[in-house]
Amino acid sequence: MTDSRSEPVPLAALRAALAHRPRRLYVWDVPPLRTGGVSDDAARAALGVLEALRDAPAGAEGTVRRVALGMQCDYVDLGEVGRARRAADGQVVWWPTA
Repeated sequence: MTDSRSEPVPLAALRAALAHRPRRLYVWDVPPLRTGGVSDDAARAALGVLEALRDAPAGAEGTVRRVALGMQCDYVDLGEVGRARRAADGQVVWWPTA
């Protein structure tokens, strides 16, 4: 009987393979308040937008965008994930766009 499991992969080889995988990054910003941030967790980025909009005037919007780290240590925009707006009644309304 033969063992059907794969041969173990050396840790260094695994690290090398994972190093080429792009890390998921999310940029959030609320332009009217000049605030924003970066997170590797989409939910945490959305929470940043929602918390910032609590203190924003009615009509203010914030977004969460998926990004990748570019070759020159800049962010490459991969598209909007979601958007939120503070309504006139003070409620913050969130809608996904991806």
